[in-house]
Amino acid sequence: MLALTSNDEYALQILQESGAVTAEQVEKARSAATVAQRGMSVVDMLIHENVLSEMDILGVLAGHLGMEMISLQGVDIPPEIRDMVPVEIARRYKVIPVYKVDNTLTVATSDPFSFDSLDSLRYVLKCNVDGAVTTRDEIKVALDRYYIVESTMDAMMEEVADGTVNVAIDGGAGRRGGRHGNGRRRADHQTRLPDHARSVPASCFGHPSGTPGEAVPGAVSH
Repeated sequence: MLALTSNDEYALQILQESGAVTAEQVEKARSAATVAQRGMSVVDMLIHENVLSEMDILGVLAGHLGMEMISLQGVDIPPEIRDMVPVEIARRYKVIPVYKVDNTLTVATSDPFSFDSLDSLRYVLKCNVDGAVTTRDEIKVALDRYYIVESTMDAMMEEVADGTVNVAIDGGAGRRGGRHGNGRRRADHQTRLPDHARSVPASCFGHPSGTPGEAVPGAVSH
């Protein structure tokens, strides 16, 4: 699994300064990660050892950085918002657009330290981009729901035509009500999308390049 953050040591520093973990717990997790030799980060080892949940860690980091915590479960992203981020861009940067107010698009990311990615999105999408934080599982489910790559869709249609697949998309509504992450209760600091995100005037919507669905030059698909 992709590491929870792109800056493990900074995340550990924030977690210790906030009192979420002790130096002893961090060193124990560091030793365990070294012994495991599975490429697991120290932050992810804290999750693996049940010291903290993913939601606990993201909540502390988001609060420190002044970022919003959101849940994508049960939320339908409007097509006009979804289409602002082409599939290859969404999958490359692992982001989900959630709402736009004026010229600022808010995207969900599982990495609170994705500053370079947000800068790249501002350049590519030609609008201001803010980040909100959610879990890796919610990003994966939303990508599979809203941004199915063409090759995957073609393969699914072929299987349907051959009668070899049961058409039930696991990444959609069927998973939205499930338990989150490692099964722990959601942290109190997590919120649903704000009211203004559910009732944004139609005038606020629009494709930054002026042409919905326009391909982005130089984008790399993953």
